[in-house]
Amino acid sequence: HWEDGRAAAAIRKGWDVVVLQQGGSAHPPDRAQLADFTRRFAGVIRASGAKPALYMVWPVRERAQDFRGAISSYREAAAAVDATLVPVGEAWLRAMSADKRVRLYGDSIHPAGLGVDLAVLTFYFTFFPAGPQEFDDAFVARIARALELPQERRDLLIDAATRAIDEPMALR
Repeated sequence: HWEDGRAAAAIRKGWDVVVLQQGGSAHPPDRAQLADFTRRFAGVIRASGAKPALYMVWPVRERAQDFRGAISSYREAAAAVDATLVPVGEAWLRAMSADKRVRLYGDSIHPAGLGVDLAVLTFYFTFFPAGPQEFDDAFVARIARALELPQERRDLLIDAATRAIDEPMALR
């Protein structure tokens, strides 16, 4: 996307926010690439008057041990350029840690319906945070209805999304 210039040209057309995303980025070469291209694109994004954001993804299902590395990579890349971080990967880890039966993956990498719902919730709460006075049972019910969240998963997904944003996990 960087080399052919089309992405930069599209960014220059004018946006409020430009969301960047790379694969899991848990390993050193991928981490370095994420940091490098985040920095490059952030310059173009800011020059166009927009704010950069990073969409933190999740590792492939078979590499669950990479969650913490991916989370760390995205946090560092976002912090380096003062980008908004959309911590979807961390929300996924929180949900799966809280309930081993939750099915977020549709295949090895792509999300199932609940995985998409959790990503949507994380994006929504990142860009449209609700204060304590708005975040009541009626608010949660409206969001759950809009996304058609299963009642038995509603609180798990909303908790995972909001905690990933408001209380980032300590990584060791």
